[in-house]
Amino acid sequence: MIDHVIKVLSQPAENAIVCFLAIPLSHRPVYFKKLRCALTELRKNTGHPHFIIIDEAHHLMPKENTVNFNDFPEDFTNIFAITTQPDLLCPDFLKRINVVLAMGESPAQTIVSFAVASGNEIILPDTGKFQKRDVLVWRKEPGSISVIKSSEPGQFLMRHKRKYASGDMYSNSFYFTGPSHKLNLKANNLMIFIQMAAGIDDETWLYHLHRHDYSKWFRNSVKDPKLSLRSEAIENDEPNAALSRKEIFSLILNRYTLPA
Repeated sequence: MIDHVIKVLSQPAENAIVCFLAIPLSHRPVYFKKLRCALTELRKNTGHPHFIIIDEAHHLMPKENTVNFNDFPEDFTNIFAITTQPDLLCPDFLKRINVVLAMGESPAQTIVSFAVASGNEIILPDTGKFQKRDVLVWRKEPGSISVIKSSEPGQFLMRHKRKYASGDMYSNSFYFTGPSHKLNLKANNLMIFIQMAAGIDDETWLYHLHRHDYSKWFRNSVKDPKLSLRSEAIENDEPNAALSRKEIFSLILNRYTLPA
């Protein structure tokens, strides 16, 4: 696969997206290092690629990784790493970061986590509680931090829709346990969730329904506030196991299997 990526990127007008989902999690750091080395060699000869975006960077450059990041030249600074937990990134990479954009429910907590992991002293602005779509921007030089407002996305990204519908959500999976916690059924995406929910007993289904576990999962893990809001209405108003199942399944299928 790496040879194919290099062949594509040898053409300056081309971009490439490399998917690591087929590679076991524990093997990804080593494979990513091989890709980095190949890209570094390509850049020496062609100046390409000009920019690299690394999604879920903590899977490719984890904290436990003993392989350092020095195979990327110091003058190559056009790297954008995306992660939910900066403290899980390898320290060698954290030292090279000169700009941080923290967003989500707790941007201040993200900045603090980065500061501790990277050894940077960062003083948060005294702005009180952060509002929705606030983004904390830290720059290593001159060591400043500011708050900007991000725009709301115009559409739900299809790549993430596929991941939540049929991919592996790993630690964000849903677990059916039941009231006595005798079960430990893992639904690692929405389609598996529907299959498992259709087969569990009514007591287990209603236990999670009454606890609002479904709407919480849709909001916090699936990152779909509309699905969460609509399912929460069902949790509040529909006590019947069969009907609430049918309605929640319908919500999921309408948002994740019909054309976007």
